[in-house]
Amino acid sequence: MRIDFGKINSGNTSNTALHPREIFTALPAKKEGKFEYPRDVQTQVWDHWFSRRDEKDLVVKMNTGSGKTVVGLLILKSCLNEGKGPAVFVVPDNYLVKQVVSEATNLGIEVTEDTNSPRFLSSRAILVVNIFKLVNGKSVFGVGDEGIKINIGSIIIDDAHACIDT
Repeated sequence: MRIDFGKINSGNTSNTALHPREIFTALPAKKEGKFEYPRDVQTQVWDHWFSRRDEKDLVVKMNTGSGKTVVGLLILKSCLNEGKGPAVFVVPDNYLVKQVVSEATNLGIEVTEDTNSPRFLSSRAILVVNIFKLVNGKSVFGVGDEGIKINIGSIIIDDAHACIDT
């Protein structure tokens, strides 16, 4: 009898796949009926992003209602799977924080609002915060050379125009 040790930890590919579409397909806890398959525009954005994922400062522009939150969450999940964490999803206000957390929960993607979460700090969960948490004089992400500093491996800034006003 032969044992294939390569299959022992094969489990959930949503934690190992790199392409966002593959992660989406493999998510075991997606809310049935809501996320049966990604929209064509989401797949196109993921394909373009994936081919350029090693470039810095990429901008993704999508129309309202096209599923930007899902796209952003899957991109950050891909980054975590590739070892580019911790990952942060930034939005303009607390109302949108709750929306992103709800969408992530429906997808079965682990998120947190706690900057001290061991799951976030160990790159296992995506941190969802408003722009004020990132940009302020006492930011946990560091201000100049002083204070506690949390390095960010990957970041999505949703609704950048509203965040820039801040």
